[in-house]
Amino acid sequence: MARSYEITVRDRTFIGMTASAVAQDEMLGLVGQAGILPLLNSDESISDMSKVTFMMTVPKNIRDRLAQLATRDLIKTDEGMPVAINLFADNIQDWQLLIIEALRENLGGFFTLSAHGNPVEDGPEEVTA
Repeated sequence: MARSYEITVRDRTFIGMTASAVAQDEMLGLVGQAGILPLLNSDESISDMSKVTFMMTVPKNIRDRLAQLATRDLIKTDEGMPVAINLFADNIQDWQLLIIEALRENLGGFFTLSAHGNPVEDGPEEVTA
């Protein structure tokens, strides 16, 4: 079931709905192949410069497909316009940041897995001898 979300990249806000399970499955596969899963972790210590630089190492055809899948239903809130790369002239780095954030929204559940394949609980697992 799709859920709505909001992303802010610098001073622009976007709203969207998560993609279908089929699209999310394709995204997860492409993200895994491209090695960009670490960018999607919620760890805020990764700078925007590092995120964009890392995205530039991903082959263009994979970046383009990820962008298509992740931004399909995004709308720029102040204009009500569907999102497209042409909105980012002179700020193309923001397009890459938007893709990363949209992927994070769509694939965030991946990071809730524990070492045992179960959702992470509120606290660490208790180990018994």
